[in-house]
Amino acid sequence: MQATSLTSAEKGTIMHLVMQQIDVTKEITEADLEHLKVHLVQQEFLREDQLEAINNESIIRFFQSDIAKRMRHAKVLQRELPFSMGISAKEAYPHYEGPEETVLIQGVIDCLFEDEQGLVLLDYKTDRITGKFPGGFEEAKSVLEKRYQVQINLYTRAIEEILNTTLEEKYLYFFDDG
Repeated sequence: MQATSLTSAEKGTIMHLVMQQIDVTKEITEADLEHLKVHLVQQEFLREDQLEAINNESIIRFFQSDIAKRMRHAKVLQRELPFSMGISAKEAYPHYEGPEETVLIQGVIDCLFEDEQGLVLLDYKTDRITGKFPGGFEEAKSVLEKRYQVQINLYTRAIEEILNTTLEEKYLYFFDDG
């Protein structure tokens, strides 16, 4: 049989699974990740061949970041939080000229936490940046902001309307290059 490699979407799903399953309340080590990988295979969340998608170095780098430290000490932490909300078709599709209709928006928020600074949205991204943008992250930043602006705006609206609160901060965290 011909070996198949994982798609970018599959790799992203696997990284999100790790971030959902990992104990974020403590500092993460290489040993913790290896233990988690064994657990994910034993529990049949992943196959052995899918473990290649887990970039230990990127995950450890994330947990050393300021945003991860805040998340670790948050008084409220929710991960993989599904939501649904209705918005008008005209709002969803700016060029829509049909009758007034409601469009169902569904999503899954990677991480929502609350600390002393307020409510924070954190969305993980596995886009490749290194080698794709000659100027590195500084060149990629505006492209990535534009790519994810609609998603972040919809997630913000959902959080604020459903929870009847104000979202204080929003972050995209790119595992590639931290």
